[in-house]
Amino acid sequence: MQDSPPSTNIHYTTHTSNYSFTLFKELSASAEGNVFVSTYSVQFLLLLLAFGSKSKTGDQLKTLLHLPPKIAPNYDNIKSVITNIEDPDYLTIANGVFTDMAFVLRNDYVEKARLYMNSEVKSLDFAGNPANEELEINKWVEHKTNGKISNIFETGTVDRDTVLVLASAVHFRNAWKNQFTDTTNASFCLTPSKHIDVEMMRQRGLFRYYKDDSYKFSTIELPYKAGGFDMLIILPDKADGLKDLENDFLKNSKNFAYLQGNLTIHDVTVDVPKFKFESDVSLVETLEKLGCTEMFTSSADFSYISTSGAGKLKVSDIKHKTFVNIDENGTEATGVTGYSLKYRMSENRPSDVKAVKFHACHPFMFIIKKKSNIIFMGRLSNPNAYCSWYELFDRRLTRRAMENSTNIHYTALTSNYSFTLFKELSSSVEGNVFASTYSIQFLLLLLAFGSKSKTNDQLKTVLHLSKDKPPNYENIKAIITKLEVPGYLTVANGIFSDKAFTLSPEYTKNTQKYLNAEVKNVDFSGNSTSGESEVNKWVNSKTNGKISKIFKSGDINKDTALVLASAVHFQNSWKSPFTETKNASFCLTAAKHINIKMMHQTGHFKYFKDDRYKFSAVEIPYKVGGYDMLIILPDKMDAVKNLEDVFLKKSKNYAYLLSNMTVHNVELDVPKFKFESDLNLEKTMQKLGCTEMFSPSADFSELSSSAAGKLKVTSMKHKTYVEVNEDGTEAAAVTGVSIANYNLEYIQSNIKTVKFHACHPFLFIIKKDKDIIFMGRLSDPTV
Repeated sequence: MQDSPPSTNIHYTTHTSNYSFTLFKELSASAEGNVFVSTYSVQFLLLLLAFGSKSKTGDQLKTLLHLPPKIAPNYDNIKSVITNIEDPDYLTIANGVFTDMAFVLRNDYVEKARLYMNSEVKSLDFAGNPANEELEINKWVEHKTNGKISNIFETGTVDRDTVLVLASAVHFRNAWKNQFTDTTNASFCLTPSKHIDVEMMRQRGLFRYYKDDSYKFSTIELPYKAGGFDMLIILPDKADGLKDLENDFLKNSKNFAYLQGNLTIHDVTVDVPKFKFESDVSLVETLEKLGCTEMFTSSADFSYISTSGAGKLKVSDIKHKTFVNIDENGTEATGVTGYSLKYRMSENRPSDVKAVKFHACHPFMFIIKKKSNIIFMGRLSNPNAYCSWYELFDRRLTRRAMENSTNIHYTALTSNYSFTLFKELSSSVEGNVFASTYSIQFLLLLLAFGSKSKTNDQLKTVLHLSKDKPPNYENIKAIITKLEVPGYLTVANGIFSDKAFTLSPEYTKNTQKYLNAEVKNVDFSGNSTSGESEVNKWVNSKTNGKISKIFKSGDINKDTALVLASAVHFQNSWKSPFTETKNASFCLTAAKHINIKMMHQTGHFKYFKDDRYKFSAVEIPYKVGGYDMLIILPDKMDAVKNLEDVFLKKSKNYAYLLSNMTVHNVELDVPKFKFESDLNLEKTMQKLGCTEMFSPSADFSELSSSAAGKLKVTSMKHKTYVEVNEDGTEAAAVTGVSIANYNLEYIQSNIKTVKFHACHPFLFIIKKDKDIIFMGRLSDPTV
């Protein structure tokens, strides 16, 4: 049995402004220019250290964290900090404990880290493969920060002597409660004698505001739309008064409490610059100045982390990286803190592979898949075209009673269905095309679950489902389980029902159980704009911000009874990243060429050359989860349309291609590209035989018996995003349908008016109530 440590004396009530001011004041004093810190991230990182330390090391950490000495721990209070402030849709926190496989953590340390700080504990091979495991930790960081911070540890930071790495990541994303609608060019004073041009956002409204004559500053509180978060901007009266303000105001955290208590509602004309920047600092010197010296020395005591490493551990470095982006819509901010503790003391390749060149310098098709399961399919006609296509066809759709089994007998994401759908969709679109057959498939399944009669038969035909066999719901659920890998491929299905519309309990039960559907009540009939906004907000969240909305203003109206949506997000790195990118020519047609960025590498890839259909294909594997990108390149520069016509006719061609691909040494050239697609699927679905669901004879009586004979699909949208670069791929898609019932019919007095024109350096804080999450200084918004 392990010794239980004496009290770690974590008597913790909230994220204290005492600690935040102390840390930020010391860090900003030694930094010129823009500064941005997640005091919250640093705090949780220090708590992970405090959990495992004792003696002088522990005392110094507790002093910095403003924790009372010699008091029994209140671990539940620590956990409540995360619980009270975290909001899964807007503020997420992740703590990670990464240990070498040969290093044994104490059971009580692991238990506390997991139970009270929601820490992920992972065993890695630092001793055997430090470079790979360093990459693994950086990958974790990138995922937890929504891709905004990709590399907390530089190459070589983690080495064979590393036994433990701790990390704390915070990601915040929220829209303003009142968005800025007026942005103009304006002057920003870096100093009284130096001005620059910036994009300045403006709005006028009722905000909490305070003017301080003692410290010579004014403050405004800008509320975010959700979760009770705000941004507090502290603007010195003088253009060059920020340093003095930091020195004076940050001396005492009571100043923050006083400021909070004196903010009152004013009618404010507020001007704030758009800005975006990153920060990357080592915290060793800052923490040493704050009194935490012991943990960096040979006398460090981390014996509550591991009995086997007692007396042998010290902190080698503490890194802190942040990112912030402020624009008209809102804010995205993220911070990561990580440190490593150290002791004080290749694949086999076939030999007979062929050498080939794969120079993708003209239009091609591409597929993102897992094994043989197709997730995304696309055509690239122009890698420079970062644009979207929009087709709008207005139809109405109804619904009735029915009596048959939904007979979903489903075994996998079929290439039959994918090829049929993509061939019809791509035939009517010029230029780049990108679709998630996977997202559309789950949307159609949501419809099939709620339909019967002719409506149901048509849906099953498109989905290549048997009409005569009973449903195999477990098999449907297995598709998501088989293909989804959290962090790399995520799937979300949503059902948004008007509060006056009653869903069938059986439909709700089946879609939640077998399609993992989220069911939400919204107010389409009373406030269709708000309902539309809620659906689009869900879309934005589920696609990692790549698709901000699926429905345009007015697509959803008071007659809308139900909206169904299916979102897919994929993000993965190449197993072998491209290390060389150069300018090259891309042939749009045989007679038209453009200059693009071409990525290059040479390596062993599965490859096939088809002399019948006149194309070559290469399979580029991703690092995690068994996913690949398959690129199919026609021999002729202008033959991609012809290849689609013949190759997509039979899904057997796909099976034949996969089975005949063999490993070659490929000299590979692939263009960097990024584009969006925005399509209305109604015409495509009708050409594929799904006509009934858009008509007054639609039968969706399995959705709700109360509205039998009154429902039809009014719109069916599909939006996608894809970016392919040297590191890997990010792709997102949303498919949505709206179903309508086609047979249904602040003022305050005595408020002062002020201007808040933030045109010179200022401090800013992101907080929830009185709890500080981020603090920053803006000296130059153009950096």
